Amino acid sequence: MNDQTPTDDLNASGYVPPRVPDPGQVPEPGRLPPGSRLPFDRNALFTGRSEPLLDLARGLLHGQVASALITQAIQGMGGIGKTQLAVEFAYRYGRFFHGVHWLNCAVPGAISAEIAVCGCGVHYVKRSWNQRRCQKCRQADREGHRK
Repeated sequence: MNDQTPTDDLNASGYVPPRVPDPGQVPEPGRLPPGSRLPFDRNALFTGRSEPLLDLARGLLHGQVASALITQAIQGMGGIGKTQLAVEFAYRYGRFFHGVHWLNCAVPGAISAEIAVCGCGVHYVKRSWNQRRCQKCRQADREGHRK
C-alpha cells in the first residue's frame, strides 16, 4: 500500500473500554480513552441533569439496534447548557467508547481538517501520512483557522 492509505489497526492503542454501566446509573466522571480530543475541561460545578445524561446514554450505549452510525442531538435555545451537557456526558461516559472526538463544525470547509486531527490523535493512519497531515493541522491551529 502507498503511504497515503490509512492502514493501522483501528484499536492501535490497545485500549479496551470497560463494561458499560447499567442503563439507570450515571457513572462518576473518568478519564477519556487514549487519543481522544475534547477541547473543554470538565466543569467541576456541573450538577443535576441526570435524566438528559441517561437519555444520551440510552441512545448511544444501550440502543437496541446495531449500527455503524449512531447519532444523538442536543437542541435548545442558546445559553441553556447544551455544550456543558455534552462535555459532562463525554467525561462520564467517554471511557465506554474507543475514543471521544469533538468536532468544531462552525466552518464547513474546515470539517475535513477537524476529522483528520482526530485520526492523527488515535493513530488511525499510517505514521508517515499522519506526520504530514498533522503538521498541516497544527499549522492551521497556530494560524487560527481552526478553533
